[in-house]
Amino acid sequence: MVLHYKCRTAGSSGKQHSFGTIKLKQVKNIYGDNYGGEYVDLIDIREVKNYAQGNIKFKISINTSRFFMNEKTLASLLGAMLECGYDDYTFNGFSNEKGESVGGSTSHKNGYNGDLRFLRKDKSGKGVYLNKISEDGDPCGWKGMDEARQNKFNDALFRFGWKSMLCSYYTGKLLNNCTADEDHYDHLHVQSYTPDFKEVKE
Repeated sequence: MVLHYKCRTAGSSGKQHSFGTIKLKQVKNIYGDNYGGEYVDLIDIREVKNYAQGNIKFKISINTSRFFMNEKTLASLLGAMLECGYDDYTFNGFSNEKGESVGGSTSHKNGYNGDLRFLRKDKSGKGVYLNKISEDGDPCGWKGMDEARQNKFNDALFRFGWKSMLCSYYTGKLLNNCTADEDHYDHLHVQSYTPDFKEVKE
């Protein structure tokens, strides 16, 4: 599959960016209609290379052994990352190579639901624990989280299809588009993937 992205950012004039060719791994869907059709095409996030061309860019690091998304959710993640243009995203895992939910998670099926680290003010990509206070360290507490950038990213993830997210409260607040879950103090969980997109075949 050839992976393209057509810009939707202000002043981008709709230019198309290409990320090259990536391999698809087809698996049979054993989880029902909420997790794809009869078969699902999975993609290893490690095949996706960081990208920068002008203000259209992203850089992502990997902190997981659950490397696989599906072709639709990967397109949505790329869209959200490129819309924000950050250099410090950290991928905390979706599914394994069979589309299974592993590592203590139960909803990470066929690459639809997954986890991402919170963004930090120092842009280091290190951990953030919302149940701690400190501004630095690894992990830091909520004071070290870049709330403005994180909320912008959450809004982009929502627009690109994830209509529900989980995180814990911090100082009585929640991040944008989130439902409170005390177990999600150290990462953002994205779920309820219902995108509105147009598939273009070449």
